[in-house]
Amino acid sequence: IGNTSDLYAGKKFNGTFDGKGKIIKNLKIAQEILDYNEYFGLFVVNSGTIQNVGIKNAKLNSSTGGIRSILCAYNDGGTINRCWASGSMTIQDFSDRDISAGGIVGQNIDKGTIKNCYNKVNVLVETATGTAFITEVSGIAAKNAGTIQNCYNLGSIQGTQKGNQAIYVGGIVGYHQDTSTTIEQCFIIYYNNVL
Repeated sequence: IGNTSDLYAGKKFNGTFDGKGKIIKNLKIAQEILDYNEYFGLFVVNSGTIQNVGIKNAKLNSSTGGIRSILCAYNDGGTINRCWASGSMTIQDFSDRDISAGGIVGQNIDKGTIKNCYNKVNVLVETATGTAFITEVSGIAAKNAGTIQNCYNLGSIQGTQKGNQAIYVGGIVGYHQDTSTTIEQCFIIYYNNVL
């Protein structure tokens, strides 16, 4: 929903999506789509509101980096409320792209808000020597420059970096950008760290 190969040239989602408690089952994001898109999730770029929806047994496998998520790749000042996802995300990257891989959101940017959400997606990212410059891996948001409230992670979160580049792995957030952003009342049941 929404599309962009260039963040600022593409079409952001600006409306309100209310799932009214419904569940999307067996979502599969194919490698062929990921090869040509730096950003990818059910919602590509969100500047609106996504609420009250669950995604069950989703599967995302990729051999290229980029900003990846099951629900929303790039939350650009939008709001995500009362959402959850389960399934698996595996990225084995041998390209030269940075990686942001999150179960709910890839990057939460420009004062975006994620609240009352939980992740059960098992996220595994492996990069080869000398590829990605930065790798961020997490259950809720791989990178956060906004607000995350009342969220929790139940998924296995793993990152492997064979080169000398930076890797950030966390159950709620991989990389928390600065002190002006907020994480409140969140907790982790399970995650793995850097292998």
